Amino acid sequence: KALAKFFSLKSYSKIALYLPSDGEISPLPLLHNKIVKNINFYLPILSKLAFQGLKFGVYHPNSILAPNKFSINEPVVHNKTLKSAEQLDVILLPLVAFDAQGNRMGMGGGYYDRALQIRKTREGWRKPLLIGLAHDVQQSQLIENNAWDIPLDAIATESGLVWF
Repeated sequence: KALAKFFSLKSYSKIALYLPSDGEISPLPLLHNKIVKNINFYLPILSKLAFQGLKFGVYHPNSILAPNKFSINEPVVHNKTLKSAEQLDVILLPLVAFDAQGNRMGMGGGYYDRALQIRKTREGWRKPLLIGLAHDVQQSQLIENNAWDIPLDAIATESGLVWF
């Protein structure tokens, strides 16, 4: 609810979310929330070419989906319509754990971190905003931060939205 309210107060038009699995918090209720308006939603798409990494394809509830190499459904879209991370306003990230400094532990593939390296190379560049979605019990004491890790800007749990 706090996340939907936050989005209703901002002028974001391109938000990436994900299809939940293995008990992850679902961002999908945002698609049907009446206070979240004029937003195009996107899902991550693994490129078949390794050097292209993670891109994002437009998604709506009626999108045609197909499984990628990890059996995760992705929207079937034309390559010319794919967005890179820096073209999005917000990315909602799934995670395994997070800490009070905004560090996150994902599933270990590094796809989001590689797609978000632009945040480390462009000084003052804060786009896209990175918001992790997690259960309160997923908070950890301290997650080791590697040189390639990109921290979160905020975390949304059942307790609310916390900024780092």
